[in-house]
Amino acid sequence: MIIAVFLGGLVLLFLLGFGAPYAIGLVSLLVLIMTRGIGNIPLDMMATKLAFSANNFTWQSFDRYIFDIKFILCLDDIRSIDDNTFDMLHEIIQTAKRQN
Repeated sequence: MIIAVFLGGLVLLFLLGFGAPYAIGLVSLLVLIMTRGIGNIPLDMMATKLAFSANNFTWQSFDRYIFDIKFILCLDDIRSIDDNTFDMLHEIIQTAKRQN
């Protein structure tokens, strides 16, 4: 049950457009509240984990890789991911190409 909530929450937040650190943090907090209750959350443990994981390059670059993939697909006019989201970006690229 807990694993299903964790994975389902991650997928849901990723589909809603949350960044990886925010999605993982929110879902972890939800699972922590589900398992321990709202009164028994170890705030000192959470602060320590947050401080040590804030400098993790892998988590910081995850969103950038997803954005780069979508950006490359937009440039190639495949545009099957989400046309509405990248229309403005496409117009900026076309304007820059015309100016050069």
